[in-house]
Amino acid sequence: MFVGMARLIIDIPASGSLKDKRKVVKSVLARVNNHLKLATAEIGHLDSWQTAEVGLACVSGSPTVARQVIERAVRWIEDTRPDVELISIEIQVLQGE
Repeated sequence: MFVGMARLIIDIPASGSLKDKRKVVKSVLARVNNHLKLATAEIGHLDSWQTAEVGLACVSGSPTVARQVIERAVRWIEDTRPDVELISIEIQVLQGE
């Protein structure tokens, strides 16, 4: 079993409040979850109005597939969400037991 993970730092320049930010983050995560069937969560920068840290994860029998799924999710966010900018992207694939 292999777990693909990504930690993304997202800039939301149009956000003027935590409510605005949460709306955008919730939308991004729900769409990634629905479109690519990944586990998603907001994991950091919880009190920042314009920056969010989110995590994505998937499980696969192949490390290559796990990485490809995570990379596809990152590209999908970049391609479909012009209202956000990915500032930092960290991708890992871990082997489980």
